[in-house]
Amino acid sequence: MSFLRSASALMVQYAHYHRDRRNIATHLLGVPLIFMAIGIMLTQPTWVWGGWTLSAAWCLWGLTSLWYLTRGTVLLGVATTVVNGLLIACAHGLVPLVASAGLLAWQAGLALFVIGWIIQFVGHYFEGKKPAFADDNHRPLYGKRVLVTGCGPIGALLIAGLRRAGAARIVAVDLADGPLACARAMGADETVNLITQPEGLAAYAANKGTFDVMFEASGSDKALRSGLDVVTPCGVIVTIGLGGDSTLPLNQLVSKELELRGTFRFHPEFAVAVRFLNEGLINGKPVISHVIKLDQAESAFRLAADKSQAMKVQINFGADKVAS
Repeated sequence: MSFLRSASALMVQYAHYHRDRRNIATHLLGVPLIFMAIGIMLTQPTWVWGGWTLSAAWCLWGLTSLWYLTRGTVLLGVATTVVNGLLIACAHGLVPLVASAGLLAWQAGLALFVIGWIIQFVGHYFEGKKPAFADDNHRPLYGKRVLVTGCGPIGALLIAGLRRAGAARIVAVDLADGPLACARAMGADETVNLITQPEGLAAYAANKGTFDVMFEASGSDKALRSGLDVVTPCGVIVTIGLGGDSTLPLNQLVSKELELRGTFRFHPEFAVAVRFLNEGLINGKPVISHVIKLDQAESAFRLAADKSQAMKVQINFGADKVAS
């Protein structure tokens, strides 16, 4: 649960969603305003304990302070405790002014709460990302910017899966036009041929990277290393392609706090893939470049080995005649 993670880990994740200066500026106003608005709504009820008049707002301050102070970063905990305490004090101080204007505390608090969120959403408009709290771990690719390197059959089918999973933008990279045409047919928004466009990914390296997730499907050491430049800090790199040993610049991997994962297809994935194809959730036909009769199977295998001509070669066993 994120609630139990350290404050530092949460701040790193939070920072990933707040890199644009305009977004940061709106949050410096919006977040305190939201916390103070909640404080205003919780100024009632009050009760006396040990000679002190307490409110639900001060209880909220105590709980949030306790949480931050026990998350492993003392300086952050103390700073948050002080700032939140000042905001709660301001909330109590504003209640008489609100009453003089003919409003109830909850009405004023709710109004400020809405204004605070509007300010934050304006910031996220500039950022181009949804708020951190909306990051749905059950839909890890929804709304994400994704790079796919290597557009053979695996990469092409991966693109279809990414589109099905709700990726916001998919950029596909390869060294040949044929696989890139297939990638577009499978759902890629943009394709880059690094032979004819050697600087095709350079723009994506601006501001420490663009892509939230990269899938490396070529097995190329060079492609894997190139991902370190174009993936955002705290982004994820998933290796699918099988290749030899790879040498990675660990300083860059660590300083950008990137997550490197490996993935492989095992038994459960086959049933899911077949269901997606049977139900038409994914169209695999663009990946099939040739259909060869069974009596020409030997030539079919030779053709399949020629990546300049073929993507996926299918052998026709005459099932269409049986079905008829």
